[in-house]
Amino acid sequence: MKDKFQFVNGHVTLSNDILEVDKSFRIKEDNMLFYGVASISIVATFVDKVINFNSIVGLWGYLKLGLYGMAILFILYSVYNLIFKKHWSNKIEINEISIVDVDNDEENKFVTEITISTNTKREKVIKFRKLENQVEPFLQSLKRRNARIEVKYH
Repeated sequence: MKDKFQFVNGHVTLSNDILEVDKSFRIKEDNMLFYGVASISIVATFVDKVINFNSIVGLWGYLKLGLYGMAILFILYSVYNLIFKKHWSNKIEINEISIVDVDNDEENKFVTEITISTNTKREKVIKFRKLENQVEPFLQSLKRRNARIEVKYH
């Protein structure tokens, strides 16, 4: 059974063993197709220029090769960011969660900040709106899945 909770800029889904933070930022399929085709054409052009390196003439040819190389590095960084930072960093195994700090700050009347810490000292900060009353049901659902979690209120 999956429980879903809304927070400031997305939602948290709790399954039996994984806590998944899904932020509302999405790339549309149309844009994804465009980025895929553009990336393939840039890579193909770069590979063609590297294969025919001896036929490059003048400063402009070397400048284009350098620009294509920088574009390749940007594409590789974007793929790394999409796969590792956006996908894997937003999934936490519930059994690895050790401490949940609830910062119920009086100065901030609209947001409750929760910091989830794991056994490996990894931390994830989630901000819930106070008006939606999602904090206590979220904590109860989390405690139901892992009774060893220590909840600290500040």
